[in-house]
Amino acid sequence: MSEEVRTPTMSNTLILALAPLAESAMLLEPLAARRSTNPGERITLAGCPALCEIAKSLGLVADAWEVAPASDSSRSATSVIGAVSLLAKARRGAFDLVIDLFPRVASGLASIVAAGPSAPNGNPLEGMFRSRSRAMGLVDPVSRMTQQLGVVGIDVAIPEAVDPDADVWIERALRAIGYGGGGSVVVLHTSGAWPTERFAEVGERIRSAFGAWLVALDAPKGDRRAKLLAARLGGSVLGVGAPTGARFLAAISRASLVVTDDQGVAHIAGLTHVPVVLVGGAETSLPGDRPDRSIVSAASADRVDSSAVLDAASYLLGRPRTGSLFSR
Repeated sequence: MSEEVRTPTMSNTLILALAPLAESAMLLEPLAARRSTNPGERITLAGCPALCEIAKSLGLVADAWEVAPASDSSRSATSVIGAVSLLAKARRGAFDLVIDLFPRVASGLASIVAAGPSAPNGNPLEGMFRSRSRAMGLVDPVSRMTQQLGVVGIDVAIPEAVDPDADVWIERALRAIGYGGGGSVVVLHTSGAWPTERFAEVGERIRSAFGAWLVALDAPKGDRRAKLLAARLGGSVLGVGAPTGARFLAAISRASLVVTDDQGVAHIAGLTHVPVVLVGGAETSLPGDRPDRSIVSAASADRVDSSAVLDAASYLLGRPRTGSLFSR
């Protein structure tokens, strides 16, 4: 599909974001902007399960089709099944507009079969070329997706993830491990890029140095690494495996600090104004990065030194912040 800028005037739109959360999380702000500027539009999102869960919990889409990221080799069979399911759903679509944010073979085919007879039709090769530019880091991803969604120059933040049930759940879960309010709560999230034992080492040292309460957290519908990390840490630690989108956002937004090796999770934490240590991120900050984000890099994520991560975490935890976790 062509990726030219279009004013969001269509009533039934399919947005294809077939990429891991590390890339596709950058869609949340542009998606919120489009939702705000054209509230009558019915948006269907096709993306990774975590992105779909989060977008639904924020009320940004009318429907969401979960498709396992094709780049995840451990889920290659799931990815194939997901692509077939996507095509089957797309055939029943007849959308007014299809926007393919991460052009690939599966999304290109879905764009063709999903488009109704009056839908705009462009050159798929152009989309592939722009996708290559994205992979080479030539364009800021948020700016690129903002332009593709036709909301250039509109600054609209994602809506606050206010879910009373999720709020009650995180409060009760933390109190169940002994937390009484007032101390630091540190969320540890691993996508597997940085070894679990390193996360456990850093978490234990943060707990010892700051008296922090630790939460091992999976991304929504994630790989359930949080339970393994919680077991390695031991003691009073909360392990949250594969949460719903609302519970994931509730846990992130109530943290004093997030330590993660996934750029998408770091981006979401930034949207909720929580300090972040990103392990193995880009050597230079992306546009929009805040001063309360530390990026600890190396040749590859698994080579990042634990002491460097601890230093970054200590610096961010030492900055003045609201003392009570449950203060809004």
